[in-house]
Order: sequence, then structure tokens, then C-alpha cells
Amino acid sequence: MKLLLQFLTLCILLNTTYTKAQVDVSTNIGSPVQLKLNGNDLYIVEFGGEKISKVDITASLPTTATTIIGNLQGPVGMAIKGNFLYYSLPFLHTIAKIDLTLANPTQIVVLANEGLSIPYCLDFHGNDLYIANYLNNEVLKIDVTAATPTATTVVSNITSPYGLKIDGNDLYVSSVEDEKIYKVDLTATTLTATEYATSSGYTTQIDVSGNKIYLAQYFDETVSTIDMTDTTHTVSTLLSYDTDNATDPLEGGPYGVAINGNDMYVAELVNGKISKHSTTLSINEFTYNSNTSLYPNPSREEIKIKGLTTTEKYNIYNTIGQVIMSGNITNNKSINVRNLKSGVYFLKIENKNTLKFIKE
Repeated sequence: MKLLLQFLTLCILLNTTYTKAQVDVSTNIGSPVQLKLNGNDLYIVEFGGEKISKVDITASLPTTATTIIGNLQGPVGMAIKGNFLYYSLPFLHTIAKIDLTLANPTQIVVLANEGLSIPYCLDFHGNDLYIANYLNNEVLKIDVTAATPTATTVVSNITSPYGLKIDGNDLYVSSVEDEKIYKVDLTATTLTATEYATSSGYTTQIDVSGNKIYLAQYFDETVSTIDMTDTTHTVSTLLSYDTDNATDPLEGGPYGVAINGNDMYVAELVNGKISKHSTTLSINEFTYNSNTSLYPNPSREEIKIKGLTTTEKYNIYNTIGQVIMSGNITNNKSINVRNLKSGVYFLKIENKNTLKFIKE
């Protein structure tokens, strides 16, 4: 961890790509799948732990999660409205809630069966609770203030909807089957799901902060973002847990994501923990001193540094902060990178620049 934090301090606060876990918020979490911030409390759905817990994000880290309610059968989705926390129990085809003002809340069933078919993620728009109704390829909503809440269809053309987030009047939904993000304008006369982004992978939770959409992509082992100001809506990787480019086994399994200012919280299902990352850190571009540069970039065989006036020490890091190579370098001298695996690397010149390069 010390090495990783040292590596992170090299980063200039510019753009979009993050390194692996910066701080452990809470460990020994039973398969965390969803996160929700409410004030200083970060609520956690523990699928394997069969409970909902919370941590105080202002506490000294790592901290121990406090159980809010236990003995739940496979909880997944979560949303908060006033003093009530709503959650989905997909395999019971049920939406339930608890009163957060109670010391020992008990489950209150809001809706069971009655159109629900593996309900996953949840979010609110006014008094309406929106539900990703997975098996029926649709998004439903229920008015939680109704005496007898009834599910009605919002849109029905999304294959295997999972992640769901409402930002203002816009509803974003992930299709884990099609690997796409869909958008619904909730103010439209006729509600239609339009394709918003492609290649979004297996997105299991969506969050929005400012002009960016954040995606937790479980089987892809990544957390990605979409810049809402970019008309191409390109999905860009921020955080990758796949350090060996292997498809199995999963190395982190980021299942949930929540943004709070400059902090990004990630639910790591495989690792059984919640981690925190600074959204101001970037390893997308490094330029402390424009007098030095690296070339060719990308490279297959060797790289050289231009602009050095003396012999300098260097380290080459991978994207999780491990030192891969070290040595001394002079101006325009070659560094052999032939044996490096394809990917992104960072060359740090002692007391000088950190330069990003790609090994093809």
C-alpha cells in the first residue's frame, strides 16, 4: 500500500484514469453489490452477508461496517427516500423497506410478485420508485405514497436491465445482455429508451456526478466513465482490477460505485471490501516539465528520453504501482521494453517527470 500511495502522488490532477484501490474503507464485507450515500453514511448491500450495513465515511479508515438489517434473502438494489431505505430481493420478486430512524428496523414489504420478475437496481424520481425488472426486460415504477402500490411499465425494450440511475429528469439504465446504456427522458409525453452508449460491459451499478456517468462493470473488472458533454458518449476505463489480462479468475469484481465530491467508493465483491479512490487523481497524462519527452510512443521494442542533460535514475511502473524496471538513463539512450506485456506503463525520472507510454 505504501508503494501504491507513493506512485499515486506522481499523478497530475488532470483527466480520467485511476489506479487500483487507494484506501480500504471497510473489509470483511459479505459480497458487497450496491452502495448508496446518505449524508456521511455509506450504505452497503451485502448479497453474501444477507444484510444491509453502513459505514461513516468521516471515520478513521478502515472502519467496521454496522449492520442495519440482517437475514435478508439475496438483497441487491437500494434507494433512499426520506427516512426509508428501499431494497430489492430479486429471487423473492419483492421490494421491501425499512425505517432508518429505528434502532432495530424490521422489514416492511412494499410489493411482492405482482409484475416483479428479478428486480435489481432502484432509484427515485419524486415519489416514484423506478425498478430494473430484469427478466421481463423492462423498467417499472411504483408510487410509494399510494395506499396500495402498484407496478406500472415505464419502458419495455431493454434486454436484461440491471443498473439504474436517475439524474434530474433523465433515467439511465444498463443492459448487461447488450452491453449498452439506455436513456429515458422522464418528461417526454411518450417514454422511450434510446441507446446512449455502447460497449458498456456488464454494468451492475450506475452513478452520476457533475457531467460524468460512472459505471461499475463486474465481469469486465473495471469502473468506467462517460463524459456527458462528449456527444460520442464513449465509455472510458478509469479503474481496472484485471492486472494480468486474464478473463478468469476475477481479481476484484467491482459491483457497486458511489461518488461523493472527489471521492469514488467501489464495492469489490470478490475482495469482500469497500475501497475509496480520489477522483482528482489522474494517470492519463503526466507533465511536470515540458523539457523532457518519451519516444516512440506507443513502442514495441525500445523507448528513449529526450531533453535530459545528465544521467538520471528511472523506474517503470505498471498501472497498480509496482516497479517493473529500474536503471539509469541519459539523453536519447534506449531502454529495452521488448519483454514487457502489452499495456500502459509509467516511467518516473527521479526528481523529474513521470511519462506515460504504451507497450504494444
